Amino acid sequence: FWALISFTGGYAMNLVNPADNGEEQSSNFKLSEHGYAENAFITYILGGVLALVIFAIPFLTSLKQSQTRVVRVAKDMADLIQELVKYYSRNKRTLKIFDIKEDFQSVGRRLDEADALGGNSWYESCGKSSRRAMTQKLFNLQKNLMEYAEPLLEVIIDEDFKESHTMMMSKMKGPMEKVVDGTMTIVNKLILAAEDGKIDEAERKDLQEEMNDLPRLVAALQSQVEQGSKMVGREGHKSIQDETLGEHYVSLTICRMAQLVLDEAEKFLHPEGDLEDDWSESFKKSCTGLINYDRGDLKWAARSSLCLLVNFMIGLYGWCDTAAIARWKDNGGQEPECMIHKYTAGLASINVVLMSRYSAGTIKAALDRVAAVVFASVVGTLGYTALGWCTDVYRICTVVVIFFVTWGFMYMKYDGSGDTAGIAQRLAAITVASLMADCSNEASTPATFSAKFHELSDIIIGVLVMNIFDMFFGEESAATQATRMMTDTVTEFQTVFKDYINGKLKHEDLKGKIASIDGKFSELKSTCSTASMEPRFWRMSFNSTLMSNVIDTYKILCNQLLKTSRVLDDDKKMLLDSLPCFNKLRNEIVFPCLDSTTDLVLATIARDQRKIPDLVVAPVKTDGELTVMLVNDLNNLGNVKTQDREGEMHLNPVSRCCAMTTMMQSMVNAMRTLQKDCVSQKLMTG
Repeated sequence: FWALISFTGGYAMNLVNPADNGEEQSSNFKLSEHGYAENAFITYILGGVLALVIFAIPFLTSLKQSQTRVVRVAKDMADLIQELVKYYSRNKRTLKIFDIKEDFQSVGRRLDEADALGGNSWYESCGKSSRRAMTQKLFNLQKNLMEYAEPLLEVIIDEDFKESHTMMMSKMKGPMEKVVDGTMTIVNKLILAAEDGKIDEAERKDLQEEMNDLPRLVAALQSQVEQGSKMVGREGHKSIQDETLGEHYVSLTICRMAQLVLDEAEKFLHPEGDLEDDWSESFKKSCTGLINYDRGDLKWAARSSLCLLVNFMIGLYGWCDTAAIARWKDNGGQEPECMIHKYTAGLASINVVLMSRYSAGTIKAALDRVAAVVFASVVGTLGYTALGWCTDVYRICTVVVIFFVTWGFMYMKYDGSGDTAGIAQRLAAITVASLMADCSNEASTPATFSAKFHELSDIIIGVLVMNIFDMFFGEESAATQATRMMTDTVTEFQTVFKDYINGKLKHEDLKGKIASIDGKFSELKSTCSTASMEPRFWRMSFNSTLMSNVIDTYKILCNQLLKTSRVLDDDKKMLLDSLPCFNKLRNEIVFPCLDSTTDLVLATIARDQRKIPDLVVAPVKTDGELTVMLVNDLNNLGNVKTQDREGEMHLNPVSRCCAMTTMMQSMVNAMRTLQKDCVSQKLMTG
């Protein structure tokens, strides 16, 4: 940015200007090694070298910062999971659960920050740091634990804490807390290993002992869950009951977390290359990322370059009354004033300042940016007018004012509206540049303020040219892109969901497809954020609230579908497909709910006024019908025997059935809630 604005804002225009202003700078197509731009170039190089030197200081490395954050997050998450289990072991509901939920969300945000630093740390070791590799493994473990914790939180929030819960917890509480404590003890030992990048023999022996004891704790919990389930209600002889579904789901999730931690700990004990980065692949990704581009990037670059050239040419030739100038040259008198002086760099400079790949190229956006730039220019001019005198007191005051002005613009950067926040840093530079101009004890004259007026008019004309280019040659609006992406991604999820239920996809295949869909929803969220900043003068309004609800719901559905697949695993045919209610459940509840949700989402987003009225009057099955059907048929199966994966702890088949039932009902409930949101948002927006 600074190189481009220095070139267009002075060097290039000075180079073509034939006038000799008596200063040592490149002009009239003659280069000078003592010029401003050449000195600036040398300064940039020195500044870059100094930045690299500072970056190389050991205690400021990305790896150190990433490791510190990952370790803190791991410790906080361990505490939160233990706190969550203690809350669930109680016999009454409190608001504490929402405090825990907020803490989990905070941990998730901090994990994302650590991820960015971890990616940068590759360059510090070219992937050959065992400490970095262990930290990355610890980070992945936290991400996986978070994926288990999110649906677990929702189940615990929905718990009614009735008599059945108290009876179950009388058996489960002690063993469940022991499993969680044992699991988190292993996590804490992995944290210590990641901090120094190695595991000595004492640590290895200690970790192995904890790992050997965990299967016993899990088996004890499974046994107590089974006994507690038989105690509940008048139908205690039935293995699966409606009121104990939540308890079974919680216990199964705790055991799944224990298995996950056990698997990761095994990798720490026996790395065999697993803790080494594939440096060639990482380097290849880094290089590919530098040259990756899409057609939109090329189109934007061409449009911006052409717009910059037009603004430069306008400034080069100016805008003057040529006839009046000719008469003035012949007859003398007062020299006519040009609207735009020849060799003016202001238009090209403002083009660079406001250049942004994702800014909305509309009148409203242009007005917002013009107002921001004018405000910055006026503040700088006022500050210089008041403090630009050549005395020590005024110079000191200037330094103080620069600090507070920059502080104010940084506030705008982090808390301002989208379009001005993106250029707040540049606005601070504009203001500071005016304040730091050479001091002068000369009083201002009409020519001084005339020059300031010309600067403002240059800004407005430059922005007008940019706006014309964006309106005529701009790319597809972000709102249109978001609508198209939403249609494609929601339809893709519908297909994948049906393929899995129909048995066309195995768990491993489903993982890849769900990961792709989840990534598309994340990209869609970014596009929606851009679309929400677009003014809607000649476009239909963009319902960012609805889009956000849809994205969040479908990300939950992706997570739940993947967890359902993981619970069923190779036993899907026995636990689900072979049930007498399967065809009715699939064809009368799940698929119709999925289809109606998809149709209603797409029709609401597209504002299809002919289709929406037919969709909102479609009949809806009563809540809980799916649970009743599954519970009855699973109980009729009798003593269920399921397969265990090689190398994994045994998990209670009853808990797996209950977890599958809970997640299937949860997905249906989420889709029905989304349908209600679509209808209410449609009524609100028209």
